[in-house]
Amino acid sequence: MDIYRRLADARTLDDVERIREEVIDRFGRMPQSGTNLVEASAVKIAASLLEIEKVRMKKGKAALQFAEGRMLTRHQIETFRKATDCPLEFSVVGQATIFLDLGQVHADQRLSYLRGVLSKVS
Repeated sequence: MDIYRRLADARTLDDVERIREEVIDRFGRMPQSGTNLVEASAVKIAASLLEIEKVRMKKGKAALQFAEGRMLTRHQIETFRKATDCPLEFSVVGQATIFLDLGQVHADQRLSYLRGVLSKVS
């Protein structure tokens, strides 16, 4: 339970990496569910740094919803486009949202891939 609490309380990507390393040192290679938990925590932090308040993953697609009132510049949209080879759409009507089709990424790697995209953009 301590690990779950610490991941929930993590505020930086370094915090998440320290927890991942500690778990691997103590228990060995993590099962996919453990990897997903760590990657989800990292995605949450990386998204918050970009003022993304909601990340939804469904059927191989990710929707990144920015904070209300947050406008995306052309440069920011271009940066997202360059950060991935996956199909990308965006909407600036209402809350700005970027839709990323991760269908070509293996299901077990989608959170890690999304984390990488967010890290390239920040």
